[in-house]
Formats: sequence, C-alpha cells, structure tokens
Amino acid sequence: MEGYPKGSVESENGEATEQYIINADDLSAFLLESFPPMLVWPGGLWAYPPTRRCPSFIGLSTKKIDFESFVTSKPCDPSGIDSDATNETYSQFMLLKISYEPSRLDEDDEGDDTLTFLEIDSDTAGKYLMVPPHGDAATFKAAQAVAHRSPDPEHGDPGQERVDVGDDVGVSSVDVPVTKTIPQIEWSVRFPRVNRLALPTIIKKLRACLGKVNLTVIPALFDAEVETCLCMGYSIREEFQWGGDGSLPVSIDIKFIEQRITEEGDDFVKGHNYVYNPNKGIFEKIKFNGRFLYETANMNSIWTQLDSDDFDSG
Repeated sequence: MEGYPKGSVESENGEATEQYIINADDLSAFLLESFPPMLVWPGGLWAYPPTRRCPSFIGLSTKKIDFESFVTSKPCDPSGIDSDATNETYSQFMLLKISYEPSRLDEDDEGDDTLTFLEIDSDTAGKYLMVPPHGDAATFKAAQAVAHRSPDPEHGDPGQERVDVGDDVGVSSVDVPVTKTIPQIEWSVRFPRVNRLALPTIIKKLRACLGKVNLTVIPALFDAEVETCLCMGYSIREEFQWGGDGSLPVSIDIKFIEQRITEEGDDFVKGHNYVYNPNKGIFEKIKFNGRFLYETANMNSIWTQLDSDDFDSG
C-alpha cells in the first residue's frame, strides 16, 4: 500500500511494517504461509519451516499479523461460515498489517518462544568401578628387588622367588585399592511445547523405555550406537490456569546416559550390557539366567512416531 513498508534498523535489531489488501478468501492461506506448522516425516526427520520473511528486508521475519475488513462499514467472513449470505453482505477484501522483527530469538523472550520444538543438551558424566585385583591377570611392577628364599615346609614358609626391579609380580591381596573410571555422557532431550492431548501416548512410550538401552541407532543423539544409551527417566511440567480449557502446552525432559567403551583390538563400541572382568582386564557382555543386564527398547519411537498435531505451535 501507499506509504509502506515502514521500519527502523539498528546494528543488532530492527523492525518493519507492511500493509496489504487481499481477498478475504486468501486469509487462511496467507496465515499458513506466514506461520507454517511443524513437519514430521517417518524415520526421525524433523523440519520447522521458517516464518515468512519481509520481502524488503530478508533478515526480518513475521512476528504479528493484524487483519480487519477493508470496508469498515461491512463485516468480513474469511472462513465462509455464512454460506447463505449475499455477495453484498460481507466485504470482499481485507486489510492486513504485518509486523516484522529479526529472525533470531532474544534470550529474554525465551518464555514466549513458540518456534522451538526440540532441545538437545549433553554434559559430562561418569561412573567409578572398584576393581578387586586377584588371579594371574593382576600384576604390578616390582619397585624393589627381593632375594631368593628356599621353601621351609617344616615352618610353613613357601619360600620366595627372586624378584628384580621392574619384574611383573602377581597381586596376592584383594584389598589393594584399584579404581577404574568409565567416562559417560548425560543427554537431555527436551520438548518445550507438547500438546496436552498427546501426553498419555507419550507417557506410555516413555514408560516402555525406562531402564532399558537403545535397540537401534538414535539419529537424534548423533547416531548413538546400539545399547550405548540408557533411558534414565523423564520430567514433565504442566501448567493450569483458572478458567482455562486445559489447552496449555506441556514440557517434557528426557534423560539418557550414554556409555561408550572401546578397547584395543575391538572394531565396535561396547555399551551398558558390558561389564568389567577383572580376571581378564577387559569388558565382556554378560548374561544372568540367560538375560542380559539391560533389556532393549526402540528409543526412536519416543519422538519419531509423534504426529505434528502432538506439538503446540503457539
């Protein structure tokens, strides 16, 4: 329209305003173009199309759209609800006022962020093993020489083999303190705005994964290998307002612990079902009564089978 666009630009901020006159029947299509819904494809692929950009300043995206009847003396019916009305009843055109702001999100506006649907964080973690040294597998380098001593059965002396400095000597006491550190990664997968109606389905999937390791590779966690991620649990935050209709979105935070063990000579990664064998000094997969330490579950089902309607876009 005449006199538009309008705006102002700063070094780290900016805003612009445009006005359009459109056919009332095109309002729904224009709103979908300006604020497109999230897309979810089978196999774990996600996409959240960006909001409509300002044609004059591509660094600015649609923030708000105000609309009204172009003919102020007439109402408008962009949804075509009143199908029996004559052509003269409603205004054929609508006046739109589009406000644009920078595409980035300010930290102070985090609470009003309706675009972010998935957040993934990782942090350092680990666990410690107290390894009981015993058997021929546990040896240490002798720090001092020991002279040979012949056995004396009469006095119960088994004797002593000669030991030189640096020789491998077996550990005879199980009380020697030996600690082994296993590095781990703690993953936090957060869905900040989930449709409340989808909550029962999501909880059912989460409960099926609790205390289990991943059956397949997890693309969302940078292709974490099989059985390396243990589902530790989840936290849910719900909000209720007086007089509300229960439609406020829910936030869900899921915790995983990733354990990746690689040893010399192995061409694969060892996960949570491998335990340390002190007799051999290596990690081995172990069974108890024919069952592994952790059962497996399809962790990808937590989010890849969600429909776009399960997420609240604002």
